[in-house]
Amino acid sequence: MTRRLDLTGARYGRLIVLEEVEPRGKYRRYLCQCDCGNKTVVNMNDLRSGNTKSCGCLHKDAGKRVAKFDETRLKHKGVATQLLQNKVRKDSTTGIKGVYAYQNNSGTIVYRATIGIKGKEIYLGTYDTIEDAAEARKHGEAIYHEPYLKEVNLTKQQSRLTGSAKGIHVRVPEDLHRKIVESAEQNHRSINAEILYHLEQVYRGTC
Repeated sequence: MTRRLDLTGARYGRLIVLEEVEPRGKYRRYLCQCDCGNKTVVNMNDLRSGNTKSCGCLHKDAGKRVAKFDETRLKHKGVATQLLQNKVRKDSTTGIKGVYAYQNNSGTIVYRATIGIKGKEIYLGTYDTIEDAAEARKHGEAIYHEPYLKEVNLTKQQSRLTGSAKGIHVRVPEDLHRKIVESAEQNHRSINAEILYHLEQVYRGTC
């Protein structure tokens, strides 16, 4: 006679099998203690196949790790900077991002300007003309969005400068990096082109 398999005391992932409980139909089930402290009932087949390794906390922890990774990779100081540069929505009533047209109590069409940052909507005013509302939105972007975008661009540029070419590794101090960026913008050159230009001047003895 084949001996009935008993999983009591066995470990499967984060689960330790405590005891067998009432089956559900033809499926044998076990009460298990999870490492997180919770208890859960699991089908024997799911334990042995590895389909179930926790009370559900394993998936939650994995989700938190993914969320933390996305937070680090996609956000700067809590701001999703990529979203700041999104184009105007197709359902926009004005064709201008953050500006909405609506009819006030007197029946006049006016324009409301807003801007979003860190999950909050900031009211920028209501205006009689779309031009004034657009100007208010532009001013709001300069105050609330551009500082974050500039910091992100600066970080990206610094990462490009910390690189290697033909075995030469260059690490640029932050103050020098800013000077290079400013000089490149003034001369309408890329950062790499600006660096190469000044290196050429030095080694040719003209600087």
